[in-house]
Amino acid sequence: MPRDLPRPIGRQHGLSLVELMISLALGLLLLGGVIHVFMASQQTSRTNTQLNDAQESLRFAADTLVRVIRQGDGIDSASSQTTLRVRYTGGAGTRDCLGQDTGGTVTDEFTLVDGELRCTTTNGPLAGTSTALLTGVDAFSLQYGADGNGDGRISDLSGSSEYVAAPADWDAVRSVRITLGMDLSPTTTLPAMSFIASMRPAIIAAAAGGGS
Repeated sequence: MPRDLPRPIGRQHGLSLVELMISLALGLLLLGGVIHVFMASQQTSRTNTQLNDAQESLRFAADTLVRVIRQGDGIDSASSQTTLRVRYTGGAGTRDCLGQDTGGTVTDEFTLVDGELRCTTTNGPLAGTSTALLTGVDAFSLQYGADGNGDGRISDLSGSSEYVAAPADWDAVRSVRITLGMDLSPTTTLPAMSFIASMRPAIIAAAAGGGS
């Protein structure tokens, strides 16, 4: 009985060294792309977080300025285009620029020092202590509004604005225009914003005949 002849063994195929090197190179290239996308996403996330934090800090500082000015009886004549000194009467529901409860006559001072908006109050345990409210500040300027023409309004129209850096009569000042901005380069820059806050007690006193 004839034997079955052995079948020829087929050639076994595999990756050559060149093919293996090409595969490794393509894998590394793909991995590099994934890492790059991940790093870019992380950087975007960090930038967004810094921007949100900066916006919140700027909002807090602006709210503090507005709150203190609104409870003001007057602006001290030692104020300037870069320093604001607000006088007010403390009492229930009235807090100073550092959030402390108040009593008696209080003066809060806001000024820019080495890129920090700082506040000093004459009130409470922190009296005389300069405290940073906002860092990374690149714009802080002040203008003071008074009814110079006696029409019962403080004009802010271009060409006829009654907001000036150095008013002739500080006792006549009723509101303050503030410009405030931040620069946390190279990641975050917030354009300067301008807003106006009025001193309610001073306005009420003037309307009642207690001031000019």
